[in-house]
Formats: sequence, structure tokens, C-alpha cells
Amino acid sequence: LRAPRALSPPSSPLFHRIIITILDAWRQDFLFHTDSSPMHQIHQLIAHGRAVPIMAVARVPTVTKASIRCIVSGARPVFFDLVENLDDKGLLTTEQHNRPSNHATGNAPVLPGRDSLLKRFFEAKRPMAMYGDDTWLRLFPEKAFTRHHSEFSFNILEHVRLDQMVRSGIAKEMDIARNSPQHAAMAIIFHFLGLDHIGHAFNNHPSLRREKLIEYDQDVANLVEWIAESDQQLNIRTLMVVLGDHGMTRDGNHGGGTFEETHAAAIFTATPLMKVDKDATASSIPSPRQYHHEDIAMTLTMLSDPDAKPLADIPGVLIPEVLRQFVATDTAIQLLLINLRHFLVLLSDVNLPDLLVHEISAALRAPTIDGLSRNCQQLKDLWDQKHSSAGKGEASTNYIMIASIAAMALIALGVTYLCRGLLKDATRSFHTLLMVVGVLSLALCSMATSFILEEHVFWQTSLAALIITAFLQDLDNLRIYGQLLALQRVLRSWNAVGTLWINSPSISSQYLRGNPSVCDALVWLSVGGVLWLKWSRGVVRWTSFAPFSIAAALLALHKTDSPISGPYWAQGILSGFVLSWDLRDVDLTFLALAILLNKPHNAMALLLIHAAGSMLTRLPARPGNSLIRYFMARSSFHYLGLWNSVSAVDLTAGAVFTSQFDMLVGPIVLLFYVFSGPLLIRLSSLPKQPAKSHDSAWLVLWLRVLMSLGSIYFAFSHQYHLFNFDTFSPKILFEFVWA
Repeated sequence: LRAPRALSPPSSPLFHRIIITILDAWRQDFLFHTDSSPMHQIHQLIAHGRAVPIMAVARVPTVTKASIRCIVSGARPVFFDLVENLDDKGLLTTEQHNRPSNHATGNAPVLPGRDSLLKRFFEAKRPMAMYGDDTWLRLFPEKAFTRHHSEFSFNILEHVRLDQMVRSGIAKEMDIARNSPQHAAMAIIFHFLGLDHIGHAFNNHPSLRREKLIEYDQDVANLVEWIAESDQQLNIRTLMVVLGDHGMTRDGNHGGGTFEETHAAAIFTATPLMKVDKDATASSIPSPRQYHHEDIAMTLTMLSDPDAKPLADIPGVLIPEVLRQFVATDTAIQLLLINLRHFLVLLSDVNLPDLLVHEISAALRAPTIDGLSRNCQQLKDLWDQKHSSAGKGEASTNYIMIASIAAMALIALGVTYLCRGLLKDATRSFHTLLMVVGVLSLALCSMATSFILEEHVFWQTSLAALIITAFLQDLDNLRIYGQLLALQRVLRSWNAVGTLWINSPSISSQYLRGNPSVCDALVWLSVGGVLWLKWSRGVVRWTSFAPFSIAAALLALHKTDSPISGPYWAQGILSGFVLSWDLRDVDLTFLALAILLNKPHNAMALLLIHAAGSMLTRLPARPGNSLIRYFMARSSFHYLGLWNSVSAVDLTAGAVFTSQFDMLVGPIVLLFYVFSGPLLIRLSSLPKQPAKSHDSAWLVLWLRVLMSLGSIYFAFSHQYHLFNFDTFSPKILFEFVWA
């Protein structure tokens, strides 16, 4: 099966200038739900044929760095590529980052690394500019850009100034194109961060989000008008894509594989236009088709490359809607034939189905845009099936993962065997066997990527099974076990987490997050509960009421459903130290700080978690009850709405409490935010009067604190939105060591 020989790519690029405008976390419904979207100018551009809408589908993990790398190079993200995630300089090595370019010399500049759109522009000496997210400078060296201005993207409280900086960059490029056309950039990247930061810091606050979308609507309209003017002045053609690198959940988070996180809005616009329907209305916007980031990368690269050369080894299809609207039909067919031949080369070692061979042969005899694009998509689907078992980048790391899991399981069995002398009755033997089975089950679950997104199911289901097993063997404490079972059921319903359950009704989403007054009331009730517990222990000091009440009032007045900002948490920590003078109060001190440093809708959940831990102190010291304590601690991560132990959503929360990134304060604050559930269980279930016989329990607690703080510092030191940190082996090995 061969494509026709007479393939004649254009002698010059179809589009001389490429503009990539990224609206970070621009979820598809923010544009395509026309009844609720405020982006009316973009709706008119689409309706009049001046823009082509598509749905840009990001692959898991839905994070900025992996997405923009795929948008310009077509390289798909992989789950277990630990080195690339944590020590990646993007598309280059450190040495290559620091290597000077050859722009100033007569030599042809070379940009080492993966084939990409920007690599081709650089090596063709076509000037490039970048404004916005500094993640781009981790993917490409500064020398690659003629002009660039970026800001530290980790300060998620800032959602105004960063976008204003990008708008200044737009104005600068407009001015250069008008007044110094010889210096005009031919590849420009504008990366807006405000919408993403509103999601992270303010839980996708509706009014803030709407204001931001209206701003972006005007920005895109201004760019479209400038492109039309500039193209005429410079006698060039420009293709601009405006897209979200990923979406976001209802709470403003992303990183997982839900529809809200993977499906983002995108439009292509170009001049001159092939078709313009001036009578169309926004209600006639067509339903957009879905395309992955590698398809966008292939379309941008082939349409801007003089030879229309496809990206090497990338299974990307040309987007037919863009070709129909902005490219002549004969040229579009030639480009699709090149794209088809590219797929045939990629699949040269695969026996194609006879039916597919017949369809491609028929399409080659009478080529059309629809027929050839359908054939390319079929070949891409075949390529995906071939590589679906494991990505090339995952294979070696998967073997390491399996070996590590097997080693940890053997260690667990070995420890059990060595401690067999401690097993003095059948009950202990039963619970030890249960613990070993649990560790092995965790090992098996960890080998599945779905465990990353549905981890809560393992812990919460196992916890319920353990409680039921325990009270069947200890009917004397049936009431306590019943209360624990009821509490864990309520806490499971407090926040919805996981890919399959994220859109399920929960207590916080149904009754709290949209109702600030109820949230405020629960904060006050939680604060009152802490004070009542201190009063019942006889350790209340009247001097502690004033600062603690001030901090609680400031929290209650903070109407947005977001973590409190710097001055508030500082007063909270001060109040916490005043509240506690001895070890009898350490659990309540931690509870008070956790309430002040967590999100308002979680205040009552923290109080319930503390109550569950206190119930555990009333149970007899048995291995099964220790196991319940451990599983309760692990489940408490998810009770508070966290999908995993350490994730970038949690890391960015640490930046909320400081005006800028702080390596000292941020991780300490995160200890109260991320690990507040597990540590509360440990603290509330410890003896209130430390004795020599309880030294081991306190040692375990401090080991847990140090390990948790260490893992936070490790992730925090990388700084750049490590949403998928806990997807990789450190997370899993950490859990095995702790188990």
C-alpha cells in the first residue's frame, strides 16, 4: 500500500507566523456552553467562520508541563517516567540548556533534543517570543527566544498581575510588528495563568471565573483584529491557536483523568479567510470534534514547515476542520497524503486489516479531505491499539516498580516470620495474617494506574471491613465500633474524590461550598468544640480566648471557599501556641491549627476525625485495633478531599499562605494542611500522659511527622506543580516503608 508518488509540499510555509495562546485550565464548557459562557466575541468569531472550534483533549496526567510539551512536540506524557517528571529540563539536558545559540554567528543554529515546532523555528532562524508561564523556560532554553518575559507560576494567589504581564507582552509584539517589522517574531507564545490560579486558590469561584473569561474574550478578539492588520502589513499569513492546556474539576483542581480535567476548549483562527458567514449567529456554533494535543502539534508544525514535514515518530493527525477553513482544497489533500504516508511508515511492521487497506486504496484513487482524514484517524487508532499495553517510556520503569513492590512484600513477610514468637494467641495470628494480606493487596493495587485515581476506595473499603471484623470478635465494645462505623460513613460523604466519584453529591458540595453562611457557622462550631474539649480537660486559660477568637472571626469573615491568607494563619499559629502549654493539649493545639489552616468547609470534618481518633483510645490494645488506626489515618487524606498523599493541588495550597514561594514556611504549613487528618488520628489516639511504656507510640508519631515533612520538602523543592509526584514510585515505596 503506497501513497501517490507525486506529493508536492508547498515551496514556502502555508503560514509564516504561528501564535499559541494558552488560557491555562480553559475547560471546554467555559466556551462551548453558549447559554452560560460570557465569551460572546469568540462565539461571534466562530459563528462568522473566522475561527474553527475544536475540543482539545489532554492526556493524563493533566498538568501544564506535560500538556505544553505535547502541544509543541507531540510527545505524550507517561505515568511512570519518574526521571522525566522530577529531573526533567523539558526537551533538553542541562548542558543543552546552557549551550549558547548560534544566532549571532553565520552557522546554522541547532537546538538539540526532541523534534518540535519551536525547534524547527529556531533552526530556521525564525525569531520566537514567549510571555507568561515560566514553565516554557524549563522546556526550552532562554537563548531559543528572541524576547521573553515570564513570572514565577507558583504564586497561585496572584491572578491579575501575571495576566497583565502577558498583555504587556502582546502590546510589545504589536508595537514591534508595526514599527520594526524586520524584528517581528514568527512564533509567539502567550500563556495566561489567571484562570488556573482562580481554580487552585479560590476553588473555581464563579464570579472571579466569569470576570476572567470576559477578560480573555476581549484579549482574543484584540489578537484576531491585530493579526488581520499585521498580516496585511507584513504580507504574511498567521495561524493562531487559542486553547486550554487542560481543564479543571468543579473545585478548580486538575491532574486526573475526569472529563472536566481532560477536555479543554480550543479555536484556530487565520487570515486570509476562505469562508465568512456574516449572517450567522452564536446559536449556530457547530458541535466541536475532539482532537488530542499531538494532533494540534502535527497541524501547527506541518502548516508552518516549508516542506510540510511531519513530526518524527509522532502519531498526530492533521485537523481537517482547519484545513477546510484556511487552506485551499488541493493543498489540503496534498498535506493529508503526506500525513497518511507518515502513518504508513509508523505502522510498517503491522499487518493492516483487509477492510482498512481497501478503504485507503479507494481513498487514494479519489482523494478527498474527508476520506483521507478518516483514513489517518483509523491508522492512528491502530497505532494506539499497538501501543496501549505500555508506553515505550514506561516499560523499563514498570519492571523497576514491580521489582520494588515484590521486594517490599517479601520484606513484610520476612518481618512477620521473624516476629512469629510474639504471636501468643489465635487472634494475634489472625490479625497479623490480615496485615500481611493487606500489604500484598496494596502491592497488587499499586501496579494498576487506576489505583492512582481511585486510591480512596482501597483504604475506605478496607477500613469498613476491619471495623466490622473487629466488633464481631469483640462484642463488649460493639457500641464504640458502631460509632466508628457511622463516623467513617459520614466522613466518606464529606468530600467526593476519585475519577468515578468526583461529580457525585457530597456534603461539602451540596450544602457548604455554595453557602458561605453555613461554612462560617461550622467554623464557629468547630472552634467552640475545641474550646469545649479544652474546658472538659480543665486546661483552659482565659488569656487564650482573645487571640483565638480574633483569628476565628477573621476566618469566618473570609467569604471565599479558599485557604486563609498570610495574616490570618499567622494569628492562628500564635493562638495555637497560647492555647497549649503541655502535652495533654498537643492534639487540640494541632486540631485548632488544622481548622485555621484548612479550607472552611473542612472545619467540622476535622473535628469528626479528632473524635474518631479519641474513640480508638477506648478500645483494647490489639493488633486489629492498631490496624484500624492505620487505615483510619490513611482514609483521612480522602475525607478532606485530597486524592493522594502529596499532590500539586496540595503543594500550591502551601503557597496560598505566603506572599511568595517560601521553602521554609510553605512545607510546614502543608504539614497542617495535607497531613492534618493522619496526624490528628495519631495524636488523638495517643495517651495524654506520656509514660515509659508509651515511648514507642510517640516514636512512631515523630517518625510519621518527619517522613511526611520530608516527602513534602522533596516535592516542594521542585516547585513546579508536581500534580503527579505521588503517581510514581516514591509515593508507593513510602507507603510500603510506613506499612
